[in-house]
Amino acid sequence: MDFRIRQLQCFLVLAEKLNYGKAARSQFMTQPTLSFQIKSLEEDCGTRLFDRSHQGVKLTAAGERLVLSARRILAEVASVHKQISGLETQAPLRVCCSQAGQFDILPKLLRNLTKADPMFSLELQPMVPEERVQSLTSGKLDALMMVAPVEAPGITFQLLRSETIIAVVPEIPPFTSMTRISMHELAKNPVLVANEKDCSHCKQFTLGLYSRLGITPRTIETPINLNVVFAMIAAGMGVGTTSESLLGTKFPGVIFLPIKESMPKSKLGVAWRTDDDSPSLALFREQLIETVSSCSAYQESANAGHFPDLPAIASAM
Repeated sequence: MDFRIRQLQCFLVLAEKLNYGKAARSQFMTQPTLSFQIKSLEEDCGTRLFDRSHQGVKLTAAGERLVLSARRILAEVASVHKQISGLETQAPLRVCCSQAGQFDILPKLLRNLTKADPMFSLELQPMVPEERVQSLTSGKLDALMMVAPVEAPGITFQLLRSETIIAVVPEIPPFTSMTRISMHELAKNPVLVANEKDCSHCKQFTLGLYSRLGITPRTIETPINLNVVFAMIAAGMGVGTTSESLLGTKFPGVIFLPIKESMPKSKLGVAWRTDDDSPSLALFREQLIETVSSCSAYQESANAGHFPDLPAIASAM
């Protein structure tokens, strides 16, 4: 059996109207054209679908049975067409990822999203922290990932993980002989902090690590870009602090050290507009949570290798 979609469409219209003239006009075609479509379908099916007489047109038993099947087929065709058209016109999910998630979370998340939906479209937008929340609330962004807690009307924040703060120092003496470092020792050097216009929260958080211990360090403001910060540290221009998720990164001239004092955790999560119930956002959040969970388990194991005495330090505080 070999029939075409157009044949089924014409068949269903004629089955409804039972009048060749009315059916043809409703399809914006001539009556002979409609008759040809019906005749071709009957030949393909190998049976008559309509009885034609002076009294009018009516369906045969085969025609009545085909009505149900034709409706299902055309409904399925319409559904497939809608899905395909939706894929072509679907706007990408616009996401901004903080630097804390760009090294370990983002690459794995992109792979997991592709596995979950090969057609998933994600648009990553670089943005300094001071712009992120405003862009999210205004609709320029759809989600923020691996960011500090967000408190804004109409925004939902979900905590994903908390990270230990570690020191970043140049790979030069006396740091190369150290297995850990105190905040007092760090403060003997200029401390690199994010400039105010890029991230006031980052600057306040860093200075808060020292002020809670009664330390007022000398500071040098830097761009938020980690590559720039690490380059300055490698050059011996100062020291910094970062989160433990960066332990697996490699940057020439830079080493990471655990901090002797008990430090507050860096909290990171995902934020989105509360009223956004799009399927793409739901899939993104689902895959992000799974990715962070798997990365966190790996990170705990990796940290034990980098800083084997870190549990002892924590218990001693």
